[in-house]
Amino acid sequence: MKAPLRYQITQYDCGPTSTLNALSVLFDREELQPELLNHVYTLMLDKNHGAHHRGGTSEAAMSFFAQWLNGCHKSVGWPIEAMHLHGEEVHLSERSVIVPWVDDGGVAVVSCSFCGTDHYVLLDGFQRDVFGKIDRVSLFDPLYLDEADAFSPGGKLYGLKDDISFVRDEPFFCNRSVSVRLMEACEKCPYSLSCNTPREATLLRRSDKERKACDGRRK
Repeated sequence: MKAPLRYQITQYDCGPTSTLNALSVLFDREELQPELLNHVYTLMLDKNHGAHHRGGTSEAAMSFFAQWLNGCHKSVGWPIEAMHLHGEEVHLSERSVIVPWVDDGGVAVVSCSFCGTDHYVLLDGFQRDVFGKIDRVSLFDPLYLDEADAFSPGGKLYGLKDDISFVRDEPFFCNRSVSVRLMEACEKCPYSLSCNTPREATLLRRSDKERKACDGRRK
């Protein structure tokens, strides 16, 4: 049984929340063990900014978690594959590693720019135009926003209604549809991958026959 994706409950836990959302998309609730939850929160929220844990989650923590998941696959056979990308590897253009990974039933926890800070969201699908080119990206942003406030003058998404839309009927999959133009923009705008420092993404997918079945349920 699937569980709806969750929202972060502080200003700092977008990393662990997006990671757990990634696992929720890939696995049924009965397949996820409680020690996995413990490990996510033990590793992440490791950055300090004036006080312990108030800097969120570091790239090092995300990279180590990907290695730990691959270790679980090798040692106990848990059907998971993970990969961590850094710098120029993180993009959505023609030679992207992320695009075929997601098309093959995987997901990506990506670090993006959001209102002047680094922010983790879950990327788990694409919408394409009539020529097959990626036009928009489906993602779940764990930061809860009121839609009317977000697009109003002074709101976090003001002036971006053509590039960002709220998705209200996919609680197990996504809550935003974002233009690929915005995500590839080289300026400090919401959800931009290209201007984020550091540019990083953690890719996860099932390694068993359920991978394609999972992908089919999400379309």
